[in-house]
Amino acid sequence: MLDHDTIRSFIKVAECSSFSKAAELLHKTPAAISYRIKTLEDDVGTQLFLRTTRSVSLTPAGLHLLDQCRMWLSWLDSVPNELRQITDGIERQVNIVVN
Repeated sequence: MLDHDTIRSFIKVAECSSFSKAAELLHKTPAAISYRIKTLEDDVGTQLFLRTTRSVSLTPAGLHLLDQCRMWLSWLDSVPNELRQITDGIERQVNIVVN
């Protein structure tokens, strides 16, 4: 349902308000992006975009998902670096105590 490519595609369509512009920026076909978004909407059981012949805008559910996707993408992008730091023995948390 929400894999890395789907999250990126969803965010890009929302930012561009256009399937074709998002496809161009992601180096994919508009049909591929449209199919991915339609499949996502089917999976979550709700419409995420309002489509007209000239533009695309987010529904309230789409706005909520956009906020969540941005957080998830940020987390997904940071995990490999965090894992390398753990492997290298770098402490992820520093405690400062004042007496």
